[in-house]
Amino acid sequence: MFSQSSYQRIFRFFCIYDVLALAPFAVPFINSAHIETLSNLNVALGGQAWPVFLPVQLLFGQMLGVLGTGWAIWRWRNYSVSIGRYEGVLRLFFAASMLWAYALSPHTLLLVFAVIDGVGGALHLAAPQRQQICQRTA
Repeated sequence: MFSQSSYQRIFRFFCIYDVLALAPFAVPFINSAHIETLSNLNVALGGQAWPVFLPVQLLFGQMLGVLGTGWAIWRWRNYSVSIGRYEGVLRLFFAASMLWAYALSPHTLLLVFAVIDGVGGALHLAAPQRQQICQRTA
């Protein structure tokens, strides 16, 4: 179990991770370059190159970037244990989705992101109990 300050550092670390990973998707002209970079990283990890994305696929990537970056900034500004636990559940679902996609495709990078989000989900769910937080601050 983590202390309140340790948990808050983990929480903030994943906010920063999300902004760095998702903000490039939010900007249309950076979006395709970011996908190409991720494709090259996937090849370096032993996977196959990603196909060229259609404009509508880039639009969905951009929506992911906008929503994910906005959610990360909102979480940073509104830190709470309950938001962290909710985030933990979402990360576990996201990790499961990436594992499923990895099982269906030769994209090793999906496995890397699935592990990061799986670990992040578990860490978010390991939040200190509310009573312990109140006792330390009182």
